[in-house]
Amino acid sequence: MKHSKQIAGLAVAAAMTASSVFPAFADTTKEEVQQQISDYQNQQDDLEQQLADLKQNQSDAAAYLSQLDGMIDNYLSELDTVEQQISETNDQISVTKADLQAAKDDEAEQYNALKARIQAMYESGDQNYLELFLGEADLNDTLNNYEYVSQINTYDSNLLQQLKDTRQQIEDYEADLENQQAIQEQQEEAYQVEMDSLQKIADQRQEELDSLGDQINSLNYDISTVQDKLDAQKTVLADLNSAEQAEEQASAAKAAAASSSSSSAAQTVSTSTASSGSTSSGSAADTSSSSSSSQTSSSGSSSSASSSSSDTSSSSGSSYSGTVLSKSRGSVMGPSGKETYYNLNMGGVVSIMRSLGYSAEEYPYWVRSDGCKMLGNYIMVAANLSIRPKGTIVQTSLGAGIVCDTGGFASSNAYQLDIATNW
Repeated sequence: MKHSKQIAGLAVAAAMTASSVFPAFADTTKEEVQQQISDYQNQQDDLEQQLADLKQNQSDAAAYLSQLDGMIDNYLSELDTVEQQISETNDQISVTKADLQAAKDDEAEQYNALKARIQAMYESGDQNYLELFLGEADLNDTLNNYEYVSQINTYDSNLLQQLKDTRQQIEDYEADLENQQAIQEQQEEAYQVEMDSLQKIADQRQEELDSLGDQINSLNYDISTVQDKLDAQKTVLADLNSAEQAEEQASAAKAAAASSSSSSAAQTVSTSTASSGSTSSGSAADTSSSSSSSQTSSSGSSSSASSSSSDTSSSSGSSYSGTVLSKSRGSVMGPSGKETYYNLNMGGVVSIMRSLGYSAEEYPYWVRSDGCKMLGNYIMVAANLSIRPKGTIVQTSLGAGIVCDTGGFASSNAYQLDIATNW
């Protein structure tokens, strides 16, 4: 018997330990946690797909921006070339203007010299012709002199014409250079306009690229947040699994203790029966004493049955005569403290109680006619598990209850009971 009590004590301790581990998750079932994990995983998958799409858009935008930058660089190169050409043309125009001015000066100087000689000749008169007509001059000398003068005049005329032609060529070249310069400036303006247009497009694409970068950063943050929640739920699931294993171990210990206790009780009954048989067969002569002993035994048995009946009546709560909890009375002060009610799916709670050894045969789940949710003959209630562990029988205004669950109310009112109903 002593050994049996030790085993029973260990089973109770194991059950209380498991109860102290499990309360943090009593309001959440494994199915709910697994559903949350699935939801978070789906959210993460959606965010990952959005992130992949944004990264593809970012890659496309970056490639197009790179192409625009290349085109802008080409236009910048063209602009540099055109500006260099314009600079060279300006230098050529400057040189040409200087040459043209020099040619104009030479032409003017030659023209002035020719005019001076002609003027001097006319002012001095032509003595050769006069002497020829008077017969005093040598005809050959006169002709030679005249031919010489004529050659000089022809040379001056040719030189003057050459100077005029040179000046005209320089003027034509200058006109060509200025026309070339005008074309180059038009090209420069066109390149500048095109480059400015490309630069505006590039700036817009850069803004889009920056916006995509911000969206990607935001998505990365969201993914990280969902990952944290996912990890937290996985931790909860792992803890629930651990608590479930602890509950199973406690249930096994409880079953072992019950088996050991039943065996010890059977041995005690067997010993008692054998002793009784020995007594009755050993004293057949003392009929009066035997009869008296039998009456005494009968009286004791009657007293024990009466005591048992009294205990059963007490556990059913029939002695309570105070206010009874109802849907219209949301809260009452019952025999064990403040009472409230709640209506939730009890599937997970019943499953946990089954794992603790409360079988469906001995403790079926059902709903009483007044709406109370029952586990066997007891109303299912939630309580502070550190004070009333699971399986504790407690009196309520509606009858005897069994602690199966807990809730947030336990932190503010350690002795409050929350009764499971379908109200």
